[in-house]
Amino acid sequence: MLDLHVSLKQDDDSQNATDTDNASGGSSQKRIGRLYVYRVQQQNDCPQLELQTSLETAGLLDIKWCPSLFNGYPVFGLVSSSGQLQIYKLERTNSDDLHISLLCEKSVSDTECLGLSLDWSNRLDKSCVQITCSSSDGFVSSFNLTEKEGLNCLSSWKAHEFEAWITAFDYWNTNIIYTGNNQGHITTSKTQRGDDCRLKVWDCRQNTSSPVFTSKRHTMGVCSIQSNSLKEHILCTGSYDEQLLIWDTRQMRSPIKDSSLGGGIWRIKWHPSNRDFILTATMYNGFHIVNSNLSKETDMEIVCHYTDHESIAYGADWCHLKYSKVNNCTDSNDENKTPDNLISTCSFYDHLLKLWNWKFELINSS
Repeated sequence: MLDLHVSLKQDDDSQNATDTDNASGGSSQKRIGRLYVYRVQQQNDCPQLELQTSLETAGLLDIKWCPSLFNGYPVFGLVSSSGQLQIYKLERTNSDDLHISLLCEKSVSDTECLGLSLDWSNRLDKSCVQITCSSSDGFVSSFNLTEKEGLNCLSSWKAHEFEAWITAFDYWNTNIIYTGNNQGHITTSKTQRGDDCRLKVWDCRQNTSSPVFTSKRHTMGVCSIQSNSLKEHILCTGSYDEQLLIWDTRQMRSPIKDSSLGGGIWRIKWHPSNRDFILTATMYNGFHIVNSNLSKETDMEIVCHYTDHESIAYGADWCHLKYSKVNNCTDSNDENKTPDNLISTCSFYDHLLKLWNWKFELINSS
């Protein structure tokens, strides 16, 4: 069951400048972007988005909240077309408005490139805050974030020959980093295609000159990866080949489950409190919510297909607030009600951001 709360169209001039080259090369035009910060407000028992502030930036390729407070403040990281990793702090002003300020920044690579993706390490272990980034020159880097020193590069290595579209931590063992890359340039020689369409596993305790595991299971570029923070040894990957794959990281010769979603899977997000559900941004086929049925020997099941956007499905995320917080409820019996899952989705050419609910019956995932 779906309830649409708000649909916002951003200004046309916030779209990135059009480039004639691919992501790995230098651009003759400057990519521009804009960062928006919204507050979720309750109006007539219905969540709405209220714009708090915006910031002119380079083109933004990825943005993620830090899973825990840093020095007492919410912070988020972003990677941009200028090749920068930037960390911003969110704080309230005296008038209760929200304000963002830049804490620190570092280049994601020593070469001219685009920052393509990032992930935070501290979803489970809050004692150490690290960030991994990937870039269009095929490099992957890991950074440590501290109050005293800001960002400090721990390691950087050439992970892929072509664009490293995605990088992600194993949340249960943050020494392990997963990466995926784009399809290589078409040539007449197979040897020149390099390591395109590969999922790679890296152990940062070892020499990163070579991965500890490489998979060719995806047949096109690997552009989304996320570890399951609620069930150990479970990893999800998505690709331009339209396949959503679930892996047991203890044995990665082949995935344990797969599902075809009918569109390139640009982003995947595990549900924050139910280990079975996966939200995907599926490019030319809208957005999906998939039940992975991890505790059952059954196929994955598509439980929602959201198609209200009219352009490429490019971003999606769950709200991580509890049910009572999102719906402004104080009833002691709220925990027994059917949960409402607040979801935000966005699309590319039409600059559209939507906020909607998906309702489902409580499921025992034990």
